[in-house]
Amino acid sequence: MKKVCLFALVLLSIINTNGQTVASEVQKSYAIFEKDPQLKYASSSLYIIDAKTVKVIFEKNSQMGLSPASTQKVITAASALALMGTDFRYETKFYNALSVSSPGTNDLLVVGSGDPSFGSWRYGSTKEDVIFKEIAKAVKEKKINGFNGSVVVNNFLIDNEGIPNGYNWVDIGNYYGAGHYRLNWRENQYDISFKTKETGLSEIASIKPSIPDVAFENQVTAGKKGSGDNAYIYFTPGSNKMVIKGTVPPNENAFTISGAVPDPARFFSSHLIDYLKEPGVDVAVKHGYLSKQIHKDEILEDVHSIYKLEPVYTHKSPAMDSLVYWFMRRSINLYGEALVKTIALHYKKNPSMENGLKLLRNFWKTQGIGEDELNLYDGSGLSPSNKVTTKAQVNVLAFARHQKWYKQFLNSFPEFNGMKMKSGTIADVKGFTGYHTSKKGDEYIFSFIVNNYNGSSSALVQKMYKVLDKLK
Repeated sequence: MKKVCLFALVLLSIINTNGQTVASEVQKSYAIFEKDPQLKYASSSLYIIDAKTVKVIFEKNSQMGLSPASTQKVITAASALALMGTDFRYETKFYNALSVSSPGTNDLLVVGSGDPSFGSWRYGSTKEDVIFKEIAKAVKEKKINGFNGSVVVNNFLIDNEGIPNGYNWVDIGNYYGAGHYRLNWRENQYDISFKTKETGLSEIASIKPSIPDVAFENQVTAGKKGSGDNAYIYFTPGSNKMVIKGTVPPNENAFTISGAVPDPARFFSSHLIDYLKEPGVDVAVKHGYLSKQIHKDEILEDVHSIYKLEPVYTHKSPAMDSLVYWFMRRSINLYGEALVKTIALHYKKNPSMENGLKLLRNFWKTQGIGEDELNLYDGSGLSPSNKVTTKAQVNVLAFARHQKWYKQFLNSFPEFNGMKMKSGTIADVKGFTGYHTSKKGDEYIFSFIVNNYNGSSSALVQKMYKVLDKLK
């Protein structure tokens, strides 16, 4: 018995010594990091705990609110899994809508649910051609010869604004700043290619897929060789004009950047109508696309005064764990805004960003995370107005580790520097948040955020890695 106790004490001593060694090494490395010229005017925070014992390994400024950039996605992803479950699926519904006021007229009514994956190329079941074929097949099985009305999309926004209030104007015309609506299509993204000479104004070589009723004013010029993508698309919500400014590399035949679709419902409907016209499909839509604000709620509460509805087809999204995977792996901002609003809808609230964030903060409050630690304006982290603490992020990850969906959550984390962690980058902001198991088998949870640094992002990243390397 004495030998067993002695062994336990020796083992505990070794564990404590290892923890103290790591803490000491991190402390030394972080002290060097703080004195680096890149951090002269910066704010930085690092919080590390032992994943098994929840003992704090290192802490500096862990309760300072900082812009998290895309590391905020770990909070949104964990919230969605906790509050809606791994099996949640969005549904986009299609109806043969028979007009009450004009007998003999039928529209194809599309009712979206805010699904951000509808038409996405990332999943087999959501690809454009797969969905179009399923719609056409369902129409024929219902023995509907065509629609002598229009494709009608219930285009009432999922909340009053498709674009979160905190987004910068420079972002909203570009693919990563795409707004979230009741109906989304192909992640509300298109590609625009430029042809350039050695110097001077570029030419627009192609826009794929085509965007109906949008005019482009091209001010993009040829930059220096190797300069990369320095072009930005600007637009005002509600406008049909896009202005493209900046530079792309010289002597290119098709240098491509990606933009945000301003009206996804029109975008989807135009492509669906074109598909239905194709030989062998022959499902005519006589009058094209029509946007109607039929109702504000998910339930078709007043549509029956306009239409007699016959269900035609229901498209179901991939399950929540699959959505979270791509949300985290490819840092798709659109998914973050969708998930926050859907949390509100799932709990029978008006599906607004404000309501979703309130529910999210209330949930984490029950887990010991103060509301003021999560000062959020969106679900993606794109807004520079977001402020979170590294302690809050680590506590979210510690909670997730004990949930039945932890395996799927962990699998969604990208790998950087040999560590499972979500990165975050916006102007003068860099962060890494995640999990790591050392060569000795010690498990750590950490969050590392820097705001207002100077110099290059790549140089700062390497210096952050040096600090995190002490956990290996």
